[in-house]
Amino acid sequence: MTSSPISRGRLCAIFMAAATIAPSALTADAAAFQGSAHEHGVAELSFAVEDGQVQAELHTPLANLVGFEHEPRTEAQKSAYENALAALRQDDLFTFEGARCALSDVTLDTPGYESPHAGDEHGDHEHHGGHAEIVARYVFACDKADRIRSAGTRLFDRFEGFQEITVIFLGASTSVGELTPARPVLEVE
Repeated sequence: MTSSPISRGRLCAIFMAAATIAPSALTADAAAFQGSAHEHGVAELSFAVEDGQVQAELHTPLANLVGFEHEPRTEAQKSAYENALAALRQDDLFTFEGARCALSDVTLDTPGYESPHAGDEHGDHEHHGGHAEIVARYVFACDKADRIRSAGTRLFDRFEGFQEITVIFLGASTSVGELTPARPVLEVE
């Protein structure tokens, strides 16, 4: 595994995120961790392999996607917000080496700023004290999911607000690391 050191707070955040998508893959030790603070430029991403699927969950401040966290006020801000949601639904945001994976489902928990007919869920989002966040959940149907050698993302290419993404990959073993624009791929052990 080639990865950068991860702080306890960041590791906590990824374990907690992973617990929501693959609780059977985590040990009781993960429950001892507590969440990290909202930080612009930083996001958490977890992958879990289970039953021939890869489930991914991205937790990110809205500012990483559009540069602001308040309700869009101008037409340019409204357009940026809608474009960001559309980009999060794209099937090419994540890459997997070692298996062919096809996106089968995307769910976005948003602050609810989009038009009433946008079709997103608004129940589990976070929007505390002006700190709006989005949680994006992805399900991939994969052939040979247990043979994935790396998992990567194109989020840095699509959104200039991302500087660092803490990532955990739960499969036959657990791999953790930090992705950056220069290193957008996690090698899986």
